[in-house]
Amino acid sequence: MVLETVLAAHASRERLLDVARALGPHPGGICVRRRRYPTRLFRRGICARTRSIDADLPPSLRFPIRPMTRPEDAARKTIDDALTTAGWAVQDRRAMNLDAARGVAVREFPLKRGHGFADYLLYVDGEAVGVIEAKEVGTTLTGVEGQTEKYSAGLPDLLPAPVRPLPFLYQSTGIETAFTNRLDPDPRSRCVFHFHKPETLGGWIRSEPVYLPRVDGRPDPLSQRPASFRTRLLTFPDVPEAGLRAAQVSAVRNLEVSLRDNRPRALIQMATGAGKTVAAITSIYRLVKFGDASRVLFLVDRDNLGRQALKEFQQYVTPDDGRKFTELYNVQRLTSNKLDPVARVVITTIQRLSPVPPAEPRHQAVPGRSRGAPRQGRAGDPAPDLRVAREGASRGVWLPAVQQTVRNGRGNP
Repeated sequence: MVLETVLAAHASRERLLDVARALGPHPGGICVRRRRYPTRLFRRGICARTRSIDADLPPSLRFPIRPMTRPEDAARKTIDDALTTAGWAVQDRRAMNLDAARGVAVREFPLKRGHGFADYLLYVDGEAVGVIEAKEVGTTLTGVEGQTEKYSAGLPDLLPAPVRPLPFLYQSTGIETAFTNRLDPDPRSRCVFHFHKPETLGGWIRSEPVYLPRVDGRPDPLSQRPASFRTRLLTFPDVPEAGLRAAQVSAVRNLEVSLRDNRPRALIQMATGAGKTVAAITSIYRLVKFGDASRVLFLVDRDNLGRQALKEFQQYVTPDDGRKFTELYNVQRLTSNKLDPVARVVITTIQRLSPVPPAEPRHQAVPGRSRGAPRQGRAGDPAPDLRVAREGASRGVWLPAVQQTVRNGRGNP
């Protein structure tokens, strides 16, 4: 390793030699140089090579200039690995090849003047769709969202992009990752377990717009952009009352109000025999049909409840079509770690989704979880063979099945 020292630009040759002598011998050699570039470029690691500072210096002082490290560089290796696992081709700016894969993540991409450099610029099908801001471990990501918004608005005009500003924003330390979808009516940052696949972002950016009522005689701006799941929530028709009890209709309506208000966590609490499962299936049917939810996770705490839920889906008659739910959409009861790629509903137990050692308490809080982050429900990380189940579920809607209304030591509602 080369020992590098940077002096002021006006430092004399004698000063350089004095400093070199003071440093003494070093196993990898030493490099003493003047600062020839702005400090900002060294922080960004742009200057990887340059000429020797003085042709008269001894050969032991003539070493390539090494880029200065930044605190967030430690997170880059983890981020690179996570992007590669998700199907992205990670490239440097000078070696950029948008034909290498459907999704390409370009490091250190220069933006418009005044907007700086994006740590990663995300391309899908040759068009820019998002950015990633890397931060050192321990950084509060909620305070970084504004920085990624600045990057999203700084894309050079000549670069192709289906939506401007760029809609998909990530902030990551390599351990914790936050995501903002600017296609939502009220965008906000939320924690995710992984980076989305290029196919997922490509599907979102190609979604058909939905019609929304005009605002002050003008088209709603959301009607002119690809519709996100939360945008489609604004277009849901009213809940049909035929075949449902008053409590079930009220529960489904209030759940959709909560989702429209950007409050994704909701608890439906009903008495035994009041029809909780039917209410849940009614809500799931509407989320899949009108919201185009790619996949819904139906979570239970015992195998027999999973079997009962599957029978309810098979017997449920849709109110507007007249056919059974399972005649329209695939429903899978998870019995292994293999996820059906076309299943719109996946039924599984808490134990299969996220097992924990018996010595650890159930429902232990996850240390360091940011506000608004989805709960894991168990302490520790999921088992490796269950990552596919978590990955599939996180692309859809989490709708836990409420099977117990009173905490009785066997499970929580």
